[in-house]
Amino acid sequence: MESSAKLFAYAFALLVISIVLASALYYLYAFLNLPTIYRTAALVVLIIVLGMLVVETFSKSIYLYATSKRAEREANTFRNIIRLIGYSIVIILLLSAVNVNVTGVLIGAGFLGIVIGLAAQSTLSNIFSGLSIFAARPFEIGDRITFITWQYSKQPPSYPHEAFPPGYSGTVVNVGLIFTELKGADGKPITVPNNIINQALIINNHKAKGGKTNIYLELDKSVPFDTFRERITKEIMKRYKLKRSAINVMIFNVSANTYHVTIEVWHTREDEEKIESNILNGALKIISVLSKRKQPNI
Repeated sequence: MESSAKLFAYAFALLVISIVLASALYYLYAFLNLPTIYRTAALVVLIIVLGMLVVETFSKSIYLYATSKRAEREANTFRNIIRLIGYSIVIILLLSAVNVNVTGVLIGAGFLGIVIGLAAQSTLSNIFSGLSIFAARPFEIGDRITFITWQYSKQPPSYPHEAFPPGYSGTVVNVGLIFTELKGADGKPITVPNNIINQALIINNHKAKGGKTNIYLELDKSVPFDTFRERITKEIMKRYKLKRSAINVMIFNVSANTYHVTIEVWHTREDEEKIESNILNGALKIISVLSKRKQPNI
């Protein structure tokens, strides 16, 4: 990170020096009243040498910054984009230095750019969104995030007892130039276009110190609640080394033959990914022991 910042500063200094030298040479040759060919030759050499230095330094600094952010696969792409833009500017400056009218070239290039932009609007939107995500870094590789967006509807659970964000969760695997790749809790890959991620509400669970997990169960009335609550509480305390105050087991609804139980567990961030399935499996084992039926209604 430090080396890329130094290269950025070095490239900016080269750019300033190039402008100063070009201006100095232009006025020096004009003051000495030397032939125009000498002034043109000096400007061409200066543009080529310093232009290559500036472009290569900027592209290398981008490459180092990308690799420092664990985006090795995109580092070469970012470097090539900087080179393409940089050398295009150098070529335009060279044409201008040798008194070639670049206005027509720029107009044609602008028209071509509009056509290409309209034809590849979605792709370009993803690319610029990828660059925005790469620069802002709302999340890092390995972070577990939830993104909420109107483009992808998701039906929340039918429990009306608390708010549930209708989002998609997963661990960030890669932030590409067009797509962001996540790994869902079930291990399935989630590939999302960058323009969707760029507009979405991002909940970065990795940056939180802890969280709360709620688990809902429907138990038969033959299962004694006090015994179930005591056993599941002790099991969670032992498994995750939590205090009793971090666990709350309570009844929130009662029907004719069953009652509904919620298990609230406040835990650290490291326990979040598998805690729900582990507690659910433990609760099912306790229910199977306590229940008078072979298969509890869950």
